[in-house]
Amino acid sequence: MKTDLLLLILLIPFMFVFGCRRNNNGVGAVQDSVATNMPTDTISTIDEIVEVTKSSRLEDLMPQSERNLIEVLKKGWEKSEYKYTEAEKYKLIKERKNSVSNGYQMNDWVGTVFDAQYHQAANEISLAIVLYQGNDLYETIEVGTGTSADPKYRAPTTIKEGSSLFDIALELKSDDKVKFSGTLYLKDFSPWSAKRADDNPLDGFGQLSFLTKFSKLEKLE
Repeated sequence: MKTDLLLLILLIPFMFVFGCRRNNNGVGAVQDSVATNMPTDTISTIDEIVEVTKSSRLEDLMPQSERNLIEVLKKGWEKSEYKYTEAEKYKLIKERKNSVSNGYQMNDWVGTVFDAQYHQAANEISLAIVLYQGNDLYETIEVGTGTSADPKYRAPTTIKEGSSLFDIALELKSDDKVKFSGTLYLKDFSPWSAKRADDNPLDGFGQLSFLTKFSKLEKLE
C-alpha cells in the first residue's frame, strides 16, 4: 500500500508536465518546439512579401525594351543636373539618342495613367502615362498624346471620338494600370513644361515627356 502511494506521488508531477506539453491533437514536444522557435514577426513578414509583390507587379510585366529605355533615360538623375560636367551631359544625351529615334515602336509596354481628359471642343481625349517615377516629380518619364484643344499643342496624336481606342480611354482614371502599344515621337507634349511642343525631350534632364500615337490600349485589373 505504501509502495503504491509512493509511486502515485512520483507519477503526478510527471503526468502534469507531460499533459501540459500536449495539445488537443495529441502532438507533444515537437510542435511545442516549433512554436517556440517560430519568429515573432512571421505575420508582418508575410504582409511585407504581399506588398512587395503588389508594388513590383507592373515592373514585372515590363518588356525588356521598356526596361532598357528607362535605364538609359534615368541616368540623368543619378545626381543633380548642375553637378554634371558639359562632357558628361554630352555623353548622356548621345547615349539617349543612340537608344531611341523618331518613330520608336512600343509593343505591349506598361505604365500608370497620370491623366486622361476629354476635351469637348475638340471631341478628343488627351492621355498621359507614367513609365517611371523616381524620388522626385522631376524624375519622371511619361508618354502621352498632348491635346489639340490647346492651340499651343496641335497634336495629331490625340484619341478622337470614333477611333477604336476612344471608349477605352474614356473610362481611364489617374493611377489606373495599363498595357499599350504605339509610336513614340521625339517631341515634348507636357502641358506644364516651359518648353515648346517641338522640343526634343532627350535634350532635357527633368520630366521627360514623349509625344505618342497609341495603337493599342488595355486597362490592367
